[in-house]
Amino acid sequence: MSVERPPHAWLIDARAYALEAQRIAVGQVLVRRDLLAIRYCLMALGEALYWVPEAMLASEPAIPWRKVIALRHRLVHGYWLIDEEIIVEIARNEIEPLVSTLTRPIDKFA
Repeated sequence: MSVERPPHAWLIDARAYALEAQRIAVGQVLVRRDLLAIRYCLMALGEALYWVPEAMLASEPAIPWRKVIALRHRLVHGYWLIDEEIIVEIARNEIEPLVSTLTRPIDKFA
């Protein structure tokens, strides 16, 4: 994977995966395929944020960036420990403030 991308490109990716996780999780009865898709989106979200420079993330201190990134590590390396209800809860209720916050540095640094 190439890391030679502008930092705001990683933020755009993170926002897109966050929105997709939310779209899948909201307003429907979830089947196994949906749960796996939500997990993938949250993993991709965390991976994208991993590549964003710390100084850029620090411009929005209200979001616990390291925890979002740590969720990716848990999903990848501790997948058997994951409570699917918590993952769905994150996708349904935690994404909106994250997306709003991601939009500010995207607009600022793009």
